[in-house]
Amino acid sequence: MKFAPEYITYVLNENFEDAKALLLSPMMAIQLRAPRDARGPGILSAAEPHTLREALDGVSQAPFAM
Repeated sequence: MKFAPEYITYVLNENFEDAKALLLSPMMAIQLRAPRDARGPGILSAAEPHTLREALDGVSQAPFAM
C-alpha cells in the first residue's frame, strides 16, 4: 500500500509520534518483563529470553524520521 506524501507527513507521522511518545516506554517495559515471566517448561527455551532481550534492545526509541 502506498500513501500520498502529504498524508504521511501530516497524518501518519504526527499520529505515530504522539503514540510513540505516550505508549512506547510503557510497552517496552512490559515486553522486557515478558520473557522473564514466560520462563518455564514448554514456554521458552533457556536461550530465548536472551534472544528476545537483544531484539528489544535494538528497537529505537528515538523520534521517527522519514
